[in-house]
Amino acid sequence: MTAVVHSALQPADTATRVGLPTDQAALTRLHRRLHAVAKAVVKRDDLADDAVQRVLIRLWDDGAGFDARKGSLETWLAFLTRRAAIDVLRVETRQRRNETFGHHIMATIESPEDALESAALRGMVHAVLAPLPDAQRIVVEATYLGERTNDEVARELGLPLGTVKSRIRRGMHKLIDLTTVADSGADVGLGTRRDA
Repeated sequence: MTAVVHSALQPADTATRVGLPTDQAALTRLHRRLHAVAKAVVKRDDLADDAVQRVLIRLWDDGAGFDARKGSLETWLAFLTRRAAIDVLRVETRQRRNETFGHHIMATIESPEDALESAALRGMVHAVLAPLPDAQRIVVEATYLGERTNDEVARELGLPLGTVKSRIRRGMHKLIDLTTVADSGADVGLGTRRDA
């Protein structure tokens, strides 16, 4: 930590111009104070080091516009360090948010194989539901495939809740009967539909 301060402040003209202490002990104390200011904002040593480094580089490059008539060097550097720490924290937070968002997006994207499998599964489910009477098929699809509650389906279709529940129950019994008949090898007779 001390070596960074000393090497960043080598140019004698900058140190002289801004009134920076020239002895190593004073530079070390200043660095520790600035590090404490930054760490109070960012709560992590590595980010605090980044903030202090930004301030020292700015100071080295151009004296950072310091004016001794407006206040002490240490107060001014503490102000710059706090601003730099806020900037470092914003960048870190943005990067973390972007990484989290990227991981979330990648987790929700289906691979081509998964998309084909999902499409095939949806097709099979619709084929299985096709023999149901329209009134039963609509409420079963809305409830199970649409992932809606019975209340939501009743409101959307403008039906009494009891009617929705009975259509779901009759539709599910019909599906059980159809799969039992299909498993036994008998002709299912899928061509006819009737209303609830």
